[in-house]
Amino acid sequence: MDPHFYKVLHLSGIFLLFLSLGAFIMKEMAAPDDKRFQRFIFMNHGIALVIILVAGFGNLAADMSRMASGWVLVKMLVWLVMAAIVMLIHKLPRLRQAMFYVVWAFGVLAAYMAVFKPF
Repeated sequence: MDPHFYKVLHLSGIFLLFLSLGAFIMKEMAAPDDKRFQRFIFMNHGIALVIILVAGFGNLAADMSRMASGWVLVKMLVWLVMAAIVMLIHKLPRLRQAMFYVVWAFGVLAAYMAVFKPF
């Protein structure tokens, strides 16, 4: 399949991931006891993670990249952090504002690894 298809799919998953994480952080800061939107946010978070994973591996296969490259391993670690960070946001109320920027920083790290492939 065309590598551009996987790149667009990967980016769409990333957009959905950041939308859901931003929404979850704002919901937790504004109304942590209100559970009305939590299921919707978690559902979109999970869908985004699956899209990112499938499209990322599809893109690696289409570009014939090596799976054991350092930049790929860093991006997989970032994916795991993004998957688990909702638990930290929920369990550590005093760090919610900081998590807003931590999520952003991990996104920048993943983008840096994808663009420059430093190792």
